[in-house]
Amino acid sequence: MKIVKKTLDRIRRARPADWLRLVKKLLPHAAILMAGMLIVFFAIDRVNKPMGFMTNEFHKRLTFALSLLTIYFAVQLIALQRRAERAEYRRRLREAQEKRRAPQPAAPAAARPPQARAARPTRPGQKETVRRSL
Repeated sequence: MKIVKKTLDRIRRARPADWLRLVKKLLPHAAILMAGMLIVFFAIDRVNKPMGFMTNEFHKRLTFALSLLTIYFAVQLIALQRRAERAEYRRRLREAQEKRRAPQPAAPAAARPPQARAARPTRPGQKETVRRSL
């Protein structure tokens, strides 16, 4: 129940751009769901004619073909969106790494503190020492 409340609260606080992004992600999934429903109706109608979900044979086949195409293109769109999200994530990660690697301006020689460097790797139980170079 807490998860539902948190999710609803997050949806209420969303900005318009977030809503648009959410709709763009949900539309292909909704298309797959509806196309699947039409395919099920097509199959039921072929097995049980008296239910009469679809009466015209031409429209049945056209709807079936449209449903298959919808599923195909919706899956392609979902894959494209995920690929774009991963590329954006990698781009941001790369930018953050480059920002961290950016050289810092060197301080004047007199203001530089002596650099500390570690001695040889220590063995278990041995005290770690640090040597300072001058």
